[in-house]
Amino acid sequence: MVFPTLREPVSGWIDNVYGPIGLMIGIGKGFIRVIYIDKHVTGNIVPVDSVVKVILVVTWKLGLSTHNYQYMNKQKCRSNQYNRDIFKSIDNEIPLEGIIWDSNTILTNNFILYYTLMILLHILPAMLIDLIFNVSGRRPR
Repeated sequence: MVFPTLREPVSGWIDNVYGPIGLMIGIGKGFIRVIYIDKHVTGNIVPVDSVVKVILVVTWKLGLSTHNYQYMNKQKCRSNQYNRDIFKSIDNEIPLEGIIWDSNTILTNNFILYYTLMILLHILPAMLIDLIFNVSGRRPR
């Protein structure tokens, strides 16, 4: 997965909130309380500026040579332990605005537990808030 920049143009720069970044923001603000995922599987994350630099260097090297490359060695960039350390520290260092709940998200790979927790932690609170808005004469969002 390609993530925001590490150094250039500015550390942490990103132009959208889709994919894993949107998920992280939803967790940080407390909107997402339970996720159906195997917590022992990690994704490989690479900053976008590193990807761009590698593409430029490989293109330059291939442009300078006259060899016909039929096979290229594909090195994998793994960053799993780095990701875990970074994500654990982000919650304390970078406060988000508009937090509705604490960012303690439950990760489970049991579908029945996930479905039960989704009803208890997502659907019932939303229905209760809508009921309070309806009783008070305000329009639910």
